[in-house]
Amino acid sequence: MELWRNKQFIYLFSARFVALIGDGLLFLVLLKMLELKNTGSIGLSFYYLAAGIPAFLFAIPAGAVVEKSNLQKTMIATDIVRAILIFVFIIMNLYVTYSPILIYCLLFLITINDMFFLPASQSLLRWIVPEHLRPQANGQLQIAMMTGKLLSYSLGAFLIKIGLELNALLSIVIISFLVSICIVFQIKPQIINRADSSEKTFQLAVEGLKFIQNTKIIKKIFIIFGCAWLIGSSIDIFLISYLNDVLQLGTEDLYLITTFSLCGIVIGSFLGPKWYSTINKKLGFYLPSLIFGLVILMYAMKLPFFILLFSLMIGGIAQGVFLTFINSYLQEITSQDYYARVSSFYTLLMQGASLPGFFLIGFLIQQTSVVYVGYIIGIYMITLSIFSFFLLPNIRNENEKNIILPRKSLEDDYVS
Repeated sequence: MELWRNKQFIYLFSARFVALIGDGLLFLVLLKMLELKNTGSIGLSFYYLAAGIPAFLFAIPAGAVVEKSNLQKTMIATDIVRAILIFVFIIMNLYVTYSPILIYCLLFLITINDMFFLPASQSLLRWIVPEHLRPQANGQLQIAMMTGKLLSYSLGAFLIKIGLELNALLSIVIISFLVSICIVFQIKPQIINRADSSEKTFQLAVEGLKFIQNTKIIKKIFIIFGCAWLIGSSIDIFLISYLNDVLQLGTEDLYLITTFSLCGIVIGSFLGPKWYSTINKKLGFYLPSLIFGLVILMYAMKLPFFILLFSLMIGGIAQGVFLTFINSYLQEITSQDYYARVSSFYTLLMQGASLPGFFLIGFLIQQTSVVYVGYIIGIYMITLSIFSFFLLPNIRNENEKNIILPRKSLEDDYVS
């Protein structure tokens, strides 16, 4: 396989995979800590808000910084800072205090670092992987993301059940980031997106926003994705609450649900590159909302558990296809000169656009019931998929490939 003969891609893949195991384990451990503090669904909402607010505040400036920074050094610096933050958190847990506020603060600071790590790694992919292999590379990275989460959830659940201290699990997270650093050091040569680093960060950020605003197909895709993620991102809160309230299981049993979802995403990430060049890409952008809406309605109807797990796998396949499509398409039609900023805005939507949904879904579950909220989510997602069908144009061929604009004449006509 041509892609796997590319050593630089193997290093990038391995670094992200190891870091994702740490991220997944950190996610589970902090959730378990919140459960032990009996914070309820409102506590879960604040947890996700702590992960979303940094994207809203820092995603666009972070993309502008990445645009003129050494990509490998940026990834290494973020891993170092994350490891230090978790170490300080462990010390404070042991000797100072142990409270939900401390957990939220840690997640907030960790997520700020993610705002730099993600666009740097995605931008680096464009330099080390030829264009015709990028859909496959994006699919493989999605597989790495999902399998990393699956392994970390399963490992974390097992270690919690056998009685390993939560602070000891956090030490494993630190080790994963240190291993990631060692691997990133192997990616050669050192890459900087632009030779001219004199332009101010604020100006770069504004130019990036203008580019998105005036490129109609990107704007439409981001509108659809933002509206979907406004509620779709809160599906995690719904599933965790369903696990606790309906199935009467603990947070460490989250892997019972996530295993099927993540396996579905792995399958979808494998199929996505094969379908990317053969089907209307519009299908990959609106069908996932329809499918996930139907899946959540099945949960609301309390169908037999084995049917729910199977349906969640189907939803995962649709999500894996979508993630492959959107990452590959943005890389395909955006020039390298703007890609880090476009990628950062995508990250902003993944994190920041979900902020109202996190609070709303948590509040509704607290005030009503998880089943009632399931109907709301399902109907919303299905309605959005219908809206998306009419808003998005057909995208059958690479008609808008490599949008390249003069950086000093952003007032000129944009490709639409």
